[in-house]
Amino acid sequence: MESDYFSLLVTAVTAQDLANRRATDSDLARVGDLLAELANRARITRRPYADDDALTMHYPGVELHLVGSEELGPARLAWLAADFSPLLMKRTLRIAEMMHDPERRGQLLRFVDTIWDHLSRRRLRDGAARDLWDQPAGVYGQLPVQDEAASWYYTERVVESLTAAARLVSRPPLKSERASGIADDLLTEAEHLYDQELLSGSGEAGPAMRRVLHTMRLSLERARSIRTTRPATAVALISEVLRDLDGLAAARRDAQTP
Repeated sequence: MESDYFSLLVTAVTAQDLANRRATDSDLARVGDLLAELANRARITRRPYADDDALTMHYPGVELHLVGSEELGPARLAWLAADFSPLLMKRTLRIAEMMHDPERRGQLLRFVDTIWDHLSRRRLRDGAARDLWDQPAGVYGQLPVQDEAASWYYTERVVESLTAAARLVSRPPLKSERASGIADDLLTEAEHLYDQELLSGSGEAGPAMRRVLHTMRLSLERARSIRTTRPATAVALISEVLRDLDGLAAARRDAQTP
């Protein structure tokens, strides 16, 4: 039996192997491309056509024969696995978690957002199980509408993927060497202009001006302390200081103009 569901299951083994040998981002990106293709084939990111066989992945699901069960009963039992979408989201988050390149991780996280949009539309809309899962007809109009009873099996799979997302988001952001370099350059300029402002006599001005300069100094100190771990935030802080310094310089020029 062939199914993209089994291909998705194999990616779990692949992801673990990549984690064990500390694979490069290029290797991880290839797995990410495979997951994106599986999403297309499962009609998560591609519009389905009439009588699309790919939708059986979502309803009723892939039939897994339980080998050996026939020894305990009149016939071999089977299990319908319909958790392709939450499993795809969980696997993509795992690959994104191992990425070191911010841009490539960002691409994978945008892909995760697309999968989550798909899952959100499959929530039950009414009844006691409202906002739980699963109503595949919410995405695929050609599928039959299910009753409003929750599928705890499917809901648990979605919660597992959300837990993986929370774990990734709770980690510190990836460091960007490029952003760190920009932060260093901006910080050097801002501190130089700040010192020039002090030399111009602004530090001897009234209490209001001293408070402004003190706030600038605190922002620059904060930017310096986080420029390697949160360079984009540091750039934002420094940019605000540079804008304020330019405003002071412009006001001084206007005051000196006859």
